[in-house]
Order: sequence, then structure tokens, then C-alpha cells
Amino acid sequence: MKWSRLAVAAAAAAVSAAMLSACGDDPVKTVKDGTLEEFSKTVKVGQALDGYGGCEDKTKKWSTAGEGAAKTVRFTCTLKGTEDFYAPYRGDLALAQAGLALMQSLSEAFGPLFGDGGEAADADAEMRFIAAAAQVTRNDITVDFSIDSSDPKRFTLSSFKTEFYWGKDHASAENDPKTLSVVYANEPYLNAVVQDRRGFLDVLLKLYGSARSSKGRGDAPAVQMPTPGAAGQGSAPASGKSAASDDEPGPSAYAKF
Repeated sequence: MKWSRLAVAAAAAAVSAAMLSACGDDPVKTVKDGTLEEFSKTVKVGQALDGYGGCEDKTKKWSTAGEGAAKTVRFTCTLKGTEDFYAPYRGDLALAQAGLALMQSLSEAFGPLFGDGGEAADADAEMRFIAAAAQVTRNDITVDFSIDSSDPKRFTLSSFKTEFYWGKDHASAENDPKTLSVVYANEPYLNAVVQDRRGFLDVLLKLYGSARSSKGRGDAPAVQMPTPGAAGQGSAPASGKSAASDDEPGPSAYAKF
């Protein structure tokens, strides 16, 4: 069957229109090309997240989930510097474990003076649990955006989580949404968020306990990450400008890693 030039042109136009329509409804592009005015009126979401220097190379990923118009757009990446960040925790806990081992050896040598050693054994088990909680092998960040079901060109920041991994064990901690300012400011995430090491150790213990007990069932209680705004960090670029400044440069001009 021969096609007339008019039919071929019409078919080509229809395909072109369909492709343009598909591009226009791409939820990932909608989010990446949009802005979140609470963080910046000029820096696009994609520019901030794709340009974030706190992620390991080649770990930044965008994806979508959901049916129909009500879709969720997700950005994830693996954070840099996990080993260095947890090193002080591990060092302190190693010293504490050594001190506890000394107490146990004294208890065994001088049983009548120290009792039966039951308390020392309980303390040892607790210390081993604390030490295990600090053995984080990886931290990811997960940022979710909800596409407006009535207007596919509108979206909101719906969730921001920090993911913790201990080998095959995993748990998530909720972030205050304003913590995304750390990403916009291009600051090292964990150092900017955690201001109180002792308080953060409590967060680690809760997360590790939930990871060990839930084993991926998704029924672990919610754990909240620290909020950096209380300490005045994570809210401004290294240049000293506000993250919401109208004349600010893109994230590539912010603090280097």
C-alpha cells in the first residue's frame, strides 16, 4: 500500500505531537525544572540535587512510582565520608570496650570483692550492641516529591529521609524537610546535621535496634534525625549568602568537597 505525502506528513506530525506530550508530562523533568521557594527562588531542584557534592560518584538516581497522575518522584544518592564520620564513634567505643574488658578480668581475679560478674556481663553485652550500632557501612539520602494529581506541572516536597545500612540490615530516619537546605548549600551532610554526638548515638541505637528487630517488615517506629537549623548550620552556602537569595549562583559555586 502506498502512502500519500499528505498521509505521511500527518503521521509524522502525530508521532511528533505524542513525543512532545510525553516529554511535557515527564514527572522527573517537572521536578528537576521546578523550584522550591523555601530554599531558593532561582536554583532549580535538579540543579541543586544533581549538583550536590556530598554524594558518591555515579550514585545519584531519579525514579518515579505511583499510578495515574498521582506520582511520586524520588531522588537518591549515597553520601560521601561515612567512614570518616563514624571513626570517632568507633574509636571511643573501642576504648570503652577495652576498659570494660579490664573490669571483667579484675572481677574474675577478685570475685569476692566484685561479686559474681553478672553486671559486668550485662554491661559487656550492652557495649557490644552500642559498638555494632556505630558500624554503619553506608548512608543514603532519599528525597520524595509528590506530583499534584490535578495539575501535573505542580509538585511538593513530601519526604526527606536518611537511610542507614549495617551490611544487610537497614533502617530509615525521617528528616525535618528544612534539612534539604544542607543540600542546597552544598555542605557535607552528616557534619552539617549532627551537632551533638552523644545525642546522635541515641538515634543510632534506636535505628540499629529497629533494623535488627524489624528485618525489613516495615513496622519499625519512626526515628527523627537531628535538625541542623537549631544550631544555625546547614542553612546557608559557604559563601555566606542565604540559600534563598535571588542573585545566588548555582550549587557548583558553593563549598567544595
